[in-house]
Amino acid sequence: MLTKTYPALPSDLTAQRSARALALKQIRSPIDGIVIDRKLSVGEYIYEQTYIMTIAQVDPLNVELVLPLDRYGSIKVGSAGIVHPAAPVGGAYPAKADVVDPVIDAASDTFGVRLVLPNPDRAIPAGIRCTVEWPSAKKSG
Repeated sequence: MLTKTYPALPSDLTAQRSARALALKQIRSPIDGIVIDRKLSVGEYIYEQTYIMTIAQVDPLNVELVLPLDRYGSIKVGSAGIVHPAAPVGGAYPAKADVVDPVIDAASDTFGVRLVLPNPDRAIPAGIRCTVEWPSAKKSG
C-alpha cells in the first residue's frame, strides 16, 4: 500500500491555523464592561442558552427615571438634563434623553425616561442614586 506524504506546513501557516482554531474557542463580549457575576467556570459545558457571565457596561451609563405625569410632554428624546450623583461622588454631568416611555403607569400617574450619560473615564460608579435637573424646566426628577 502506498501512502502519500505531504510537505510540512511553514511555521507561519501553522501559527495562523492555531490562532484561528483558538479564536473559535474564545467568547468575546459585544460590549466593553466589567464582569459582575460569573455563572460558569473553566471546563464546564455550555450550550446555546447558557449564560456564562453578567457584564455591566459602565460607559455610557443609563440613568433610569420615573417622572410624574405632569412632566409628560416637556421631556422629549434628545432633551438635555444634568445628572447629580449622590455623595460621595457628587458633581454635575450632562446627559441626553434616549427613551421617553410612551405608556403612562395609571396606578401611579408616572412615566419612565432613560438618559444616556457618557462616562469615558469611569469616574461615576454604576448603580448610584442621583437627581436630574432639567435646565429648560428647572424641576428635579
